[in-house]
Amino acid sequence: MALRYQLHVKSTAPEFSPNFYHLIKQEQYNVIVTSSAVLIAEGERRRVRVKMYEMLRERVVRFIVLVLLGSKVAMRAEGVGQYPALFAFGDSILDTGNNNLLATVTKSNFPPYGRDFNGGRPTGRFGNGRVLSDIIELVLYEAGALGIKDILPAYLDPSLSNEDLVTGVCFASAGSGLDDATARAQGGVLTMSAQLENFRAYIGRLKSVVGEAGANSIISNALFLISAGNNDVAFTFNTLKIAMPFPLYTNQLIGWNNAFLQGLYQLGARKVWALSTLPLGCLPAGRTTAGGPLRVCAEAANGEARIFNAQLASSLQSLQSTLPGSSLRFIDVFTPFLNIIQNPVASGFVNAANGCCGTGTYEVAETCNMLVPSCPNPASYVFWDAAHPSQAAYERVLFCDCEKMVSVVALVFLGTMFALVAATNGGQYPALFAFGDSILDTGNNNHLATLTKSNFPPYGRDFIGGKPTGRFCDGKVPSDLIAGDLGIKGTLPAYLDPNLRNEDLSTGVSFASGGTGNDDLTAQTQGALSLSTQMKNFQECIGRLRAFMGEERAKYIISNSLYLLSSGNNDIALTYSSPLRSTIPFPLYASQLVGWASDFLKQLYDAGARKVWVLSTLPLGCLPGGRTVAGGPLRLCSDTVNREAQLFNDQLASAVNSLQGTLSGSAFQFIDIYAALLNIIQNPFSSGFLNVANGCCGTGLVEIGETCKLALGSCPNPAAYVFWDAGHPTQRAYEVIVSSILPK
Repeated sequence: MALRYQLHVKSTAPEFSPNFYHLIKQEQYNVIVTSSAVLIAEGERRRVRVKMYEMLRERVVRFIVLVLLGSKVAMRAEGVGQYPALFAFGDSILDTGNNNLLATVTKSNFPPYGRDFNGGRPTGRFGNGRVLSDIIELVLYEAGALGIKDILPAYLDPSLSNEDLVTGVCFASAGSGLDDATARAQGGVLTMSAQLENFRAYIGRLKSVVGEAGANSIISNALFLISAGNNDVAFTFNTLKIAMPFPLYTNQLIGWNNAFLQGLYQLGARKVWALSTLPLGCLPAGRTTAGGPLRVCAEAANGEARIFNAQLASSLQSLQSTLPGSSLRFIDVFTPFLNIIQNPVASGFVNAANGCCGTGTYEVAETCNMLVPSCPNPASYVFWDAAHPSQAAYERVLFCDCEKMVSVVALVFLGTMFALVAATNGGQYPALFAFGDSILDTGNNNHLATLTKSNFPPYGRDFIGGKPTGRFCDGKVPSDLIAGDLGIKGTLPAYLDPNLRNEDLSTGVSFASGGTGNDDLTAQTQGALSLSTQMKNFQECIGRLRAFMGEERAKYIISNSLYLLSSGNNDIALTYSSPLRSTIPFPLYASQLVGWASDFLKQLYDAGARKVWVLSTLPLGCLPGGRTVAGGPLRLCSDTVNREAQLFNDQLASAVNSLQGTLSGSAFQFIDIYAALLNIIQNPFSSGFLNVANGCCGTGLVEIGETCKLALGSCPNPAAYVFWDAGHPTQRAYEVIVSSILPK
């Protein structure tokens, strides 16, 4: 890949390494961002991956922010990301020194803590350097969204100045949690209610500095961070509340969190990020306590964290709908940290199981002190002590690939970044609409009377927040990934989702329904939405768009959007084996299926669609279920089923080309995912996979849908599996497929 980079700066520029990665997606790209730094990248491919280089961490943070987010002037002109202040609440992930002033043993204001902080001094931060609140503060500061500082001071710091008050402070207290019992058990740390009272007192001080109107403006426009739940789940539940069923305890935690958020809202807060817990079973202390002799990640603790995170994410959506003008976002740090822990070398780390301090197995707070040695290079360790990440790990989470997750920073400026991509992307897709089966369904079946569902664990374990959403996968499906890679939006919502907003319609939705096909009989037997019903829903969507955006804008969106269709998988794999269809010669049945698909495409065209990608089937004989049913004792790929899929795909490709020639102004493309997935199956190691014959769920032989729910567990690392269940690829496999099929 030939790339040319030119870097122009007004001051000393950081080195730019080809190892940096971030995603810039466009067809023939020329990205020019003018400010104190300008990056001009020219090349032939759509994607450029840029990876933070270990030795230039903070300089790279500043550089990437300037490149991705544009100049401060441009940011202000767009009115995006303008947070006048940052406030942090919760635990040690965000605490910048409040516990120094408390009568508690939960402190870190002594060496070796702070060895990589400004001046190499301990400040009460539970890390070797900056903590997450500082790094987010730094990012916003460099982007021009904050004013005069690049670290977040502690509210209880006696040297706190009026200038600090104006741009935000930290109220968090290490050892705290949503449960007041957590704070009490940690010996004198600040409960969440005490932190709220401190915020109330802060408002009084702020008014005395900038006046009531100024204070109200700062608070209503500020960004609020909350990290709470780590200590409740990791400590309190397993000591004080162990007799209580964990789901019940989680409900209590969520109730307390909602009460805290409502208290913040009443005091004027509107923009809140609520962070997930860390993968608690993978903390060094968690491994030591519950990871057995080999100190592996404790899956029980991670499972509890996932349950809490899923409920937290769901509760934020519900609460936001009841608080007018609020913006409550769930920020998933569990997944990127887990990705780093599972793939440390890829992120530049050497050790993911031990802390840098002492033996790295249990030392934290008082037991991590100047009398115990610490590792020579904390930047090579994911964890600083037995419970807290290193500064380097925090930074990787903010700017990481992390299985194509949108980074925390990207969430701040999501609209701006996607607008930048759209402006430089030759594709010009304002929205994405998906039709067909479970390959593209993002949750429509949740709202149908059908057994073909996946809105329960372990589905969704690697989705944002670790929650099941009705996607037949451990994480995202191709409709999500394509929408993200084309810069439209990070995930594609289901049209039948009752929480769907008009704003969601303008950038696209999924109408797909797991279990459907071109043959209406397929949908009937599976209890899914037929393609004709999906078309009716699309017509309804067009009406809603017109009412919301006006006739002209709706017409523009419909005619310029990208449409995906995946159908045929269930017709061949399921319906053709039924008594009602198996007597038909397959070539004839394939012709019928292609005819029905062509009719649907014509209806899409008549409704205004012009740019359509028609996906092939998967190599159905190589699915775990196909191997089990038709692959013989050795469970080989079934050549018979694969030949049927190939025959259908050949006819479908021909029909798509024919329609392209007859429908004026259309841009219909046949997208061969059969070949892309078969290549992975035949060459798994080149793509980083270990298992191609089994699904991750249960035995991996037959489990799918309800039987996956009833299975005894799932594999520890879905990213090593090509298939999630007996009929669907993993998110990781989908990512490889999507990467190969996107137009270069």
